[in-house]
Amino acid sequence: MLSSALCIGIDAGGTKTRMVARLQNAETLVNHEGAGANLQRVGAPEAADTLAEMIGVALGNYPGHPYHLCIGIAGGGRSEDQKSLSDALLVALANNRPASLLIVDDARIALEAAFEGESGMIMIAGTGSIAYARTPDGAVYRAGGWGYLLGDDGSGYALGRAGLKAVAVQMDGGPDTVLVERARMAFGIDNPEALIRYVYRDQAPLQHFAPHVLEAAVEGDPVATALVHAETTALATEAACLAARAPGLHARIALLGGLGINPYFRAVLFSALRALLPGWALAPPRHPPAFGALLLAQKAAAPSHA
Repeated sequence: MLSSALCIGIDAGGTKTRMVARLQNAETLVNHEGAGANLQRVGAPEAADTLAEMIGVALGNYPGHPYHLCIGIAGGGRSEDQKSLSDALLVALANNRPASLLIVDDARIALEAAFEGESGMIMIAGTGSIAYARTPDGAVYRAGGWGYLLGDDGSGYALGRAGLKAVAVQMDGGPDTVLVERARMAFGIDNPEALIRYVYRDQAPLQHFAPHVLEAAVEGDPVATALVHAETTALATEAACLAARAPGLHARIALLGGLGINPYFRAVLFSALRALLPGWALAPPRHPPAFGALLLAQKAAAPSHA
């Protein structure tokens, strides 16, 4: 067995799984991409099979090395889910088990990657929303991530739900909005019964309406504009509350997630953040989340962890 350890970091998302690997103290990275492995969506056995295949790619590039593994997985924030995945993965890996295995939720590795393990805050605005912060002493705090029933302010789901609610309000005689026409063109919603069927019977992904809300806001629709401002203000308020709870936190925020790519959403959110957290730096993450998983694997491989 070779003495130099291999470190593997994996970002297992809903649509794609990304892996990076390298030997300790080396610079060369092995990168690989595979199918999605959201734990809540596919279950532990299927997720374990996908992950084992990714790990096999890394081991094929560095045969004979002991390895340390960190996985950040969508839908993997609860300890019982992490254990079920760990058990399934160790079975899938058979006689090729890691020297150490750490399973965390995907936001945790995004935080590690954003500032290379240093202090700062990340905000993730995708289908759901969550904020994580790390203080200089390494303590980690979080806010949000309560799911679509209790929270997810500023998320795609929340924005889509708010847009469809505005459609319902106009159908009841409320303010006019182009969102009604957008709902008709995109999803065939042209009367109250169709809206109820779309939301309740079909249980459609409400986040699919979020892009239409953003487009309507860009075009100047006052109802859509107000919705975007309300959701981004709620998300910025969440960040301000988190900052108040995290002593000594470095005043910088990195924005991640699908909504963060939208220029209009970013601009409105950053305006709200500047109002609530004046003087804070708004910076892009230094690395993609899979690199954060790699950094955590490297920490486990360090001599102090041996």
